[in-house]
Amino acid sequence: MTKRILFLFALFSSLLVQSQENNWKLEKEFAIAKEGVWAVDEFNNVYIAANNSVTKTDSIGNLKFKQSIKSFGNLSAIEIINSMKIVAFSEEQQSIGFFDNTLTQSDNSIDLSDFNIVNARFISHSSQQEKLWVLDQQNSTLFLISLNRSNQFQEISNLSGLLNLNDITFMLEEKNQLFVADKSGKICVFDVYGSLKNCFDFPRFDALTIKEDFIIGCINNQIEFFNTKNLETKKLLFPIKDVKECKLSGNYFYFRTENKIYKYSLNLHN
Repeated sequence: MTKRILFLFALFSSLLVQSQENNWKLEKEFAIAKEGVWAVDEFNNVYIAANNSVTKTDSIGNLKFKQSIKSFGNLSAIEIINSMKIVAFSEEQQSIGFFDNTLTQSDNSIDLSDFNIVNARFISHSSQQEKLWVLDQQNSTLFLISLNRSNQFQEISNLSGLLNLNDITFMLEEKNQLFVADKSGKICVFDVYGSLKNCFDFPRFDALTIKEDFIIGCINNQIEFFNTKNLETKKLLFPIKDVKECKLSGNYFYFRTENKIYKYSLNLHN
């Protein structure tokens, strides 16, 4: 097992509802504008896009690069494809652009209308090389598009009618599985070919992420860990309040409030 998988299983095995907040250690804080979007890569570099610019800050908090993104307008999402390719999504312009690891912008942006996508709302990286998941909210359809401009793509149509997924709020691929959640708390899981594997019903989470075999939801100042293999749930108290987004990179948790991103580690031995 990788260190990340070992960490998750050790964490899940040790969790108790009465776990204390002082098990958390604040490692770093990052400012983010209310309308900003962000991402964390496997090396714990933090990317933040807001106020017509995108920044890259390293794992110890040093600003490494900053780039203007005026041509994109306000970004709706940043996705890390690999260490050399970052995807920027503009819902406003219905387009996708690309940056390298120094935030140098390439000139091969993609107009999503070329794929007959009417109203893209969310994107997610794919384990399939040079491919990206895109949700067309208007048509309730998922597209797996090629970033190298080939005509090959897959689609999963009528999510609302077939699966009763309405008002989708979250989408993420992890371990060759695509997780799609709607406002009611329903989460459906698809394989890389777009075939439905399972659906789960949860309360409406304030924030959600997926790592390995775990659905990790933030609700009522607690984190719920749901093991999709054995269907067991465990809970952990939050270190902070009013979390709107959460991510997990390596052994670090990142919690986003309205104007801050907090990087925390967790002591499993207290």
